Amino acid sequence: MSILLVLVLPAIASGRPAPPFAGKDTIFFDDQGAETGITNLGTTDFSLFGSNWTGGTVTTVGVPSLYASTPAAYRVEPGETGTVTFDEPVDSASFFFVTELLATPSATAFNAEGTPLGSVESLHATVLGDPANFRTLDPEDDIAWIEFDGASWVDDFSFSQTGIEPPPPVAEASITLGDKVMGELGPDGTHLLRFDAVAGTRVSFTVTCKSGGCEPALRLFDPRGAETIAATESVVSSKKARIAKLELAETGEHMLEIIDTGPQVGSYRLVSKRAVPKIPKQVVEIAPPADTPVCVPFDAVAGGTLKKLLLKSLKAKGDFALTGGQPAALLPQLVALHAPGVGPLDLTDLVLTSPSGKKLSATAVPLPETGAYVVEVDGSDGSVGFARLSLKIKTPKGKTTHELPAPAP
Repeated sequence: MSILLVLVLPAIASGRPAPPFAGKDTIFFDDQGAETGITNLGTTDFSLFGSNWTGGTVTTVGVPSLYASTPAAYRVEPGETGTVTFDEPVDSASFFFVTELLATPSATAFNAEGTPLGSVESLHATVLGDPANFRTLDPEDDIAWIEFDGASWVDDFSFSQTGIEPPPPVAEASITLGDKVMGELGPDGTHLLRFDAVAGTRVSFTVTCKSGGCEPALRLFDPRGAETIAATESVVSSKKARIAKLELAETGEHMLEIIDTGPQVGSYRLVSKRAVPKIPKQVVEIAPPADTPVCVPFDAVAGGTLKKLLLKSLKAKGDFALTGGQPAALLPQLVALHAPGVGPLDLTDLVLTSPSGKKLSATAVPLPETGAYVVEVDGSDGSVGFARLSLKIKTPKGKTTHELPAPAP
């Protein structure tokens, strides 16, 4: 009896469509992971995962509601048409689709003969990653290309290859990193474990066979569905397999799939551990006009807490403005804290400002979703300058032991 453990890392972030399985790809327009050097800011035409994009630009304007996930999206200017064609026909496509203008741009799917298969209209931008702003094109015929009207923003674009479906699991469970799992599996059975994590987290998984002469292995997939660690790379012994201190490259809901490849029913024990990265301090530059907010993104896990946000004015470094011949002092102001798929959080009674107005803090802010949050700051009373931003996040740590059911006889 053998047990194979498969780690699947699907997409991010709360408010996005369901994570991609084999046969499904997602483009986040974030110049990270598989997109590095392909979807960098300013890119107009590019090809990725068998899709080919023209007519728009990967861009950012610092308005959180225009994105499913920061920091950028694919912008089609008014009067232009953006197009994505596919090397092979696709079954369906799902994507974040908004406009900031008083217009109703559409996305239209076509088959290989150029026949329109259906269209969807965008909505006006609401909040960062709003699930209501995702649109799906799923016609009966296969899609050869999609056209996007001008004045639209496209983000987190997922598409499924025709006829490919993930295998159904025997059982599923949501865990928090740090939890333990006990279970039994039979031949070709699978258990799926879902957990949230931010990019940079170092995770460790150890699976040990408790009965039946197991031969476990681990296999790792990134959020785009690409294998990064083969099963043969994880074997420690005939009874144990491990992924040790692996740094995750993406933020979002991850999945651990446990598969029994042996001929008999057997039991296993899984242990998970994690080390979460700290967010480095950074200097925020608020330049004229002071009423133009600066957006600073950070990633966090649902159920976590923003223990402390500290924004402290620094001595003037430039000549943005002069008061009586001296550089004006920045009076930092927290405009909003945006949560993915939620929008601005209620910070009533959580923000304190020093008597001088040069320092502000927010403490004990609950973080309701997993994904990219945005701190939006500007200068109070028209002030400009520099401030140091510090963020301390408390990430949930699991202490639960889960028991998954044995396969049906």
